[in-house]
Amino acid sequence: MRHRLTRFHLSLTVSTILALAILMTSSGWLRVVALALLVAVQSALSARGVMRPQWRFFGPGICRGPTSTRRVALTFDDGPDPTTTPSLLDFLARRGIPATFFCVGTRVMRHPEICQRALGEGHQLENHSLGHDWRTNLFSLARLRQDLTAAQSALIEATGSPPRFFRPPMGLTNLRVFQVAAELHLRVVGWTIGGRDQRARDPETVVSRLLAGVSPGAILLLHDGDQDPVRLLRILEMLVDKLEAQGYQCVRLDTLLDTP
Repeated sequence: MRHRLTRFHLSLTVSTILALAILMTSSGWLRVVALALLVAVQSALSARGVMRPQWRFFGPGICRGPTSTRRVALTFDDGPDPTTTPSLLDFLARRGIPATFFCVGTRVMRHPEICQRALGEGHQLENHSLGHDWRTNLFSLARLRQDLTAAQSALIEATGSPPRFFRPPMGLTNLRVFQVAAELHLRVVGWTIGGRDQRARDPETVVSRLLAGVSPGAILLLHDGDQDPVRLLRILEMLVDKLEAQGYQCVRLDTLLDTP
């Protein structure tokens, strides 16, 4: 990824320099072309920065932990889901695995008992916005502040424990996201590798994708919201077995990040 990122930014830098040179030395239609090129460059940077949280384009998002030990963090988005999350908690309890849940505020309000159970069983519950709105990245500063604050309040009300981390819906980021997160003392979290479990229906495909990108310190992304519990448990059984066979230990996100 680092080489792809370097080539991408290098090409845009060259394009920007070329466009600025044309603007400074030309007139007429060439200036129009240069302005259009500058707009295209800005759009490309913004789109790539939004779509790829691992690139940390808008701010210091966390996308992996220290690589000094063979530890990884299992993280789950979009819950709590009364159809799926209890079965997931049963599995994690059987295997003795702590996980991190990025929870949607409105779902927390509807199912506080699931959050209380997760916290009581040693899991970590964090902020995943109030309503998981695909338009979150278009919110004004005030609207975004209101959204994240409401999600914080929902989790505190349900569990008594204030979240320390925020994962934006769909991983969408911009400068406002990092500003509001900092105001609320939240650290923005992305992921190292995602299973794309909302798209790929075959558990083997999801597990293969995760294992292909796993490495010490990796943050793995899965979902417990709006998932088939049988399919999710099949994914986890395969994934955890293979991770343990490779010598990995699954820990909470805060534990992973606190690793010396």
